Amino acid sequence: MGILDMLMGNTTLGDPTIGSDMLKDSKFAVFSLAKALTETANPQIRQLFASQLLLTIQQHHQLSDLVTAKDWYKPFLAPQQQVSEELQLAAQLKGHR
Repeated sequence: MGILDMLMGNTTLGDPTIGSDMLKDSKFAVFSLAKALTETANPQIRQLFASQLLLTIQQHHQLSDLVTAKDWYKPFLAPQQQVSEELQLAAQLKGHR
């Protein structure tokens, strides 16, 4: 659940919210593994991180494709259009209070 949802009193966790959280966590996992890989000196551990990073990237792509196909994530919108849609959603949520 996002901060905006909590502020507007929307306390339900729907599929789009869960998908968005999973996507955020997936991005963090890719970032963390890449950082660990570049800071590891042991070749065996480096290989372990490298193979895990590739797997995590593949899983992230699958998750990203899923949330995009379900229209829960819109990566192709211009930033101003994204802000506009979020403001419209906030207005709708405020109207349901």
